[in-house]
Amino acid sequence: MVTVRKVVFTGNPPGLRGLGEADLQRELAADLNRPQTFAGLEAMAQKITDLYRRNGLLVARAVLPPQTLKDGVLTLRIIPGRYDSAHISNTSSVSTAVAQRLVSTTTPQGEVVTRRQLEREALLLGEIPGVNARVSMKTGSQQGTTAPDITLTPGQRFGGYIGLDNQGDPTTGRSRVMAGGYANNLLGAGDQLRVDLLDAYEKSDLFNGALDYSLLAGGAYGTRVGANYSHLNYRYNLSKLGFKGYSDNWGLYVTQPWIRTSRARVDVRLDAGQQFLTDDYPDVFAAASGSSGSRGRKAVSLGALSVTGSVADLPGGVTGFGVTGTTGNVDLRSDISRTFSQEANSGGQFARLNYQLNHDQQAWGPFSVYGGVKGQLANNNLDASQKFLMGGPSAVRAYDI
Repeated sequence: MVTVRKVVFTGNPPGLRGLGEADLQRELAADLNRPQTFAGLEAMAQKITDLYRRNGLLVARAVLPPQTLKDGVLTLRIIPGRYDSAHISNTSSVSTAVAQRLVSTTTPQGEVVTRRQLEREALLLGEIPGVNARVSMKTGSQQGTTAPDITLTPGQRFGGYIGLDNQGDPTTGRSRVMAGGYANNLLGAGDQLRVDLLDAYEKSDLFNGALDYSLLAGGAYGTRVGANYSHLNYRYNLSKLGFKGYSDNWGLYVTQPWIRTSRARVDVRLDAGQQFLTDDYPDVFAAASGSSGSRGRKAVSLGALSVTGSVADLPGGVTGFGVTGTTGNVDLRSDISRTFSQEANSGGQFARLNYQLNHDQQAWGPFSVYGGVKGQLANNNLDASQKFLMGGPSAVRAYDI
């Protein structure tokens, strides 16, 4: 038996939270100055191994190197476990080069293996459209290393939906039909093309169509870039006066997966785009306002930064949140638009902040309880195209959209 008076650790990587020298010494403080058998020394090494595992280092371990204890000094060698180069078996439609770049930036060769990184890698691979991913670990080519073993198989390449609801505005028709579809990995770049259509078929007075295309930005870090376009037509009668109009919107965006764990996901997104709005008012409006025509035209240029996510914070419950800051400019391109905007002070530059928070909690069996809050702050009166919608199924349900 030997009495350990001091423990020296070798091989401990610097900068690991909760695993500094003081943390390791604290874990073994109760074992010092006590007689120890060889089994007791192995138990001390196991305590350090368990400490590393609790802190997310999945393959780290502490070992007893060959040594002769002198003056009661015990040496424990830390083998943290580092990534070797990943092996990817790919039969899916995504390019292996794209998947390789995502893997190499998520679990870089030579870094310490952590649960957080492996979870992130598996989740990001699983988010690639049209791909099923499985991640396991195998022994690396060098001592003390482990290699991600990744299998990518084909997922759903094409899909779509069709639906009906009665949540429309009564002026354009409550009954609506919605249809859409998507195609995954057309270019093998983790890309997706989406088409979404909506028509208020009851009166055929509202139509909205949208196209969205996004792809992985080479695969690195899971970053996605995309572009979208949408077109809206509307027509309705109010007080026996006819109104109609249309809008064309385009945008570019970048999305970065900030946090990915088994319990939480947070995305950061940057948007830039323009909206071109055309409204045909009744002639009586032009006469009353002294405008030269009844067609209103506006162009809105805007940029937005948003943070959105969800957290499984309670058993059976999920909390969602989102914050979006937007700045832009409303360019008034017709007399009647300038007249209306001057009365409402809604033209020119603007800034707004939109926020939302909700929680869905399973109560019993198929029943759940949902609660949420959302709102908007602005630096001045906003153009109607930028205002927060108070009504509808996702807001104050007693009021129409």
